[in-house]
Formats: sequence, structure tokens, C-alpha cells
Amino acid sequence: MEGNKMAKAKKSNPAIERAKKEAQKALIIARKDAKAALAKAKAKFKEAEKHLDKKIQTHPEQAVLVAGAIGAAVGGLVAYSVLKNKKK
Repeated sequence: MEGNKMAKAKKSNPAIERAKKEAQKALIIARKDAKAALAKAKAKFKEAEKHLDKKIQTHPEQAVLVAGAIGAAVGGLVAYSVLKNKKK
């Protein structure tokens, strides 16, 4: 009798298993999207650094404004990364 109860308890609900698989697929897609967005942001940051160097050489007084904008962008990326990792 106990053996039958154990066998029944081990069987899982197919709907729950499907939902788990769908959630795993969605998580994989979300991670890929996040990695792609981070790669784009890094590329834009490198380009902004190049522009900043050029600005510093030609217009040093405007370099402070550009540096502030870059700092804000980096701060946003860091905040997003920290909040994203906290949810896990």
C-alpha cells in the first residue's frame, strides 16, 4: 500500500512540467536579450570615450558636460545590473 502512494507521489503534473519548461525558455531568451543590450551599451560607451577624447582636445570646457553624460550612462548600467542580480 505504501509503495503505491510513493509511486503516485513521484508522478508530476504534466501542466506543471510544461510551465517549468516554458519559464526556463523565457529565462534563456531574457538572458540573451540582456547580454545583447549590454554589448550594445559597451560599444556605445567605447565610442563615447573616443568622442570625449576628441572633445577634450578641441573644447576642454565642454568636456565636463560630456564626461557627466557618460558617467550618468555608466551609473544607469551599474544600477540596472545590480537590481537585475538582486532579483535572482
